[in-house]
Amino acid sequence: MAMVAVFTSGPGQTFVFSVFVDPILLDTGMSRTELSFLYSVGTVFSAAMSLAMSHLVGKFGPRLMMGLIAFFFGAACFGISWANGSVGFLVFFAALRALGQGSLTMTAILLAVQWFVRYRGRAMGLVSLGMAAANAFFPPFCQWLIGVVGWRSAYQVLGVAIWLLVIPATVFLVKDRPEKIGLHPDGLPPEPTDPRPRENAAGNILEAALEPKAARVWRSWRFWQVVLPLSAGPFVVTALIFHQIAIFAEHGQDAGVVSVVFVVWSVASAVTTACSGFLLERFEPKVVLLAVLGLLTVGTLGLLLVHSVVLALVYAVIMGGASGSLFVISGVIWVHYYGRKWVSTYQGAGALVNITGAALAPLPVAALQQLTGSYTVGIIFVAFVAICCFALLLSFKSQPRPYQDEF
Repeated sequence: MAMVAVFTSGPGQTFVFSVFVDPILLDTGMSRTELSFLYSVGTVFSAAMSLAMSHLVGKFGPRLMMGLIAFFFGAACFGISWANGSVGFLVFFAALRALGQGSLTMTAILLAVQWFVRYRGRAMGLVSLGMAAANAFFPPFCQWLIGVVGWRSAYQVLGVAIWLLVIPATVFLVKDRPEKIGLHPDGLPPEPTDPRPRENAAGNILEAALEPKAARVWRSWRFWQVVLPLSAGPFVVTALIFHQIAIFAEHGQDAGVVSVVFVVWSVASAVTTACSGFLLERFEPKVVLLAVLGLLTVGTLGLLLVHSVVLALVYAVIMGGASGSLFVISGVIWVHYYGRKWVSTYQGAGALVNITGAALAPLPVAALQQLTGSYTVGIIFVAFVAICCFALLLSFKSQPRPYQDEF
């Protein structure tokens, strides 16, 4: 069900909205700059909304919140289909981003991590395949739908699809966590001989032993040691993808090469998404995230050397492989270090930093390109960010992992 919810978040993601940009501009007469600005403001609102939504999910449970989010997400699709002026587009862009990109995806993750401990990695890998499926399905489907019924009716069809895919299944299938119906995570009882401490065991030094008030989360150095390296992934990927066509053109590669790079990137991303869950069951998230940051650094610096199709494909495999693991890691890392009881608080705070970083990522690269006349300095800056975050994560000292994460 979490995988279906992540798949259904597609209408709130950038890769789906990009299909609607030109039809909206043609219909409304807005400039591309104005539309981009409205969309960026909506994305920033989405980042702020994720923090409030994580609190509500922690208070009322994933089941109720997933149903409500899906209802209002579908309504937002209808709202944007009726929008005409800047104010209307701003309101419904913000709603689509906050409910689809932020809230529905985060609630799906919080649902999945409540049900799995031993098999959390592979479960999150399957959930992440929902995003890969959305990336493959929605853009061509929406392109076809716009050609048949127009962009406004296409959004209405998406709204109905969200309601049908999520709300009935949420009502009849979803339960907040296994303990509510007398079960254990993974469907298996805890191992009585397991030496790892329980979340509520006496003397446990984990921060999760204390209720994480919002102020305490933001003041925690351990939180920043995790969230900044975790946010470096979306920052690097967004910065490079946003300017990728122009960067490749600067290196003498045409649009045909860029198209092939996107395909190879997507395939590599899907493969690593399926595999990274198993890695996260064998190695702690810190180790896997360090490996991803290393790959991102190598791939980013390698972009400076992309002067042939072969090197472009190598770049796509490295970056696609690294980016495919990021969604899985972000779904596992907070619950791994803080336990199931307080995961919604840390997941929401982490999402706020992640989305904000991704929203700002294209700006320094564009500014440095305008200042120097080349993307080289911007690419080096992005790689430097990844290296700094790699060093910060190395300083993070892991503490014993709560096994059963009891309530």
